[in-house]
Amino acid sequence: MRFFVFLRGVRIVHCWCTPAGVLGYFLCLLSNRQLILDSYEPHAEVMVEANIWSRKSVAFYILLSLEKRMSRRANHLIALTKAMSDYAKRKYQLEERPFFIRPSCVDMTHFDYKHFDKNTVRRALNIQSRRVAIYVGKLGGMYLKQELFDFFAQAYHYYSGDFTALILGNYKQQEIISLCELADFPIGQLVHYASSFEKVPYYLSAADFAMTMVKPLSTKRYCSPVKNGEYMAMGLPVITTQKISDDSDYINCEGLGSVLSDFRKTTYCHALENVECILNEKNYRERIRKAAFVYKNINLFKDIYSSLYKGV
Repeated sequence: MRFFVFLRGVRIVHCWCTPAGVLGYFLCLLSNRQLILDSYEPHAEVMVEANIWSRKSVAFYILLSLEKRMSRRANHLIALTKAMSDYAKRKYQLEERPFFIRPSCVDMTHFDYKHFDKNTVRRALNIQSRRVAIYVGKLGGMYLKQELFDFFAQAYHYYSGDFTALILGNYKQQEIISLCELADFPIGQLVHYASSFEKVPYYLSAADFAMTMVKPLSTKRYCSPVKNGEYMAMGLPVITTQKISDDSDYINCEGLGSVLSDFRKTTYCHALENVECILNEKNYRERIRKAAFVYKNINLFKDIYSSLYKGV
């Protein structure tokens, strides 16, 4: 690899996340090239919170140690959230230095509610309820599972049965049935599709609001769920858990949805009340989409990379 770097005239080693950064770190030590750490987050801590590694394991110790070293060696750091700067100072003893902030972003032309008619899509999906919530992505792991279906059950009662849950993901039907039964949510009020990425905006256009049920673990403060940007670009209010990325803060402060402080029925009802207030606004979709342009626009990539690679 060192020979390849010299042969090809490589001047910058650009790594995505710290596991890849390990290789980039050693390569830059050997070749004296610039190192860029992108999508910068505490991966060693993530592995512990995911119950994959023990905090006493050799793997955790090695990656944490290398995260400290590569953070200090990197010429540029591109974090997913503002909070990662404070984490790096505290955990890696990283001295004050500039951070680029680049959250997970979306193509605003691909995700645009104006491309679809909600009522037409709902008829095609045979959804006749007044209110529709959508959830896109995994169940379990870093994402809450039973709590999501408990929320659906509460929404079903809140809307007096005039509610449908739409979920996109590759799940086994029996798992979905079991989750509905445990939550006492009617299986007939749930629509499930395993969608391709290209069709996600189509399904999102059928919804009134969207769910992001990330487990509120400490490391989730430094991540950036892609789905939030997709939801917002489609003009959907977002219900999310607390302390997730920078998203929870501006969703709460700017009235772009609701943030769950816990998983009680009263909290779910309060979140639904907040969402109803938003849905009663005249131009709520455009307001939320404008926020997506500010926080989730893919042009954020272009601006940062143009700055880093100017003159290269």
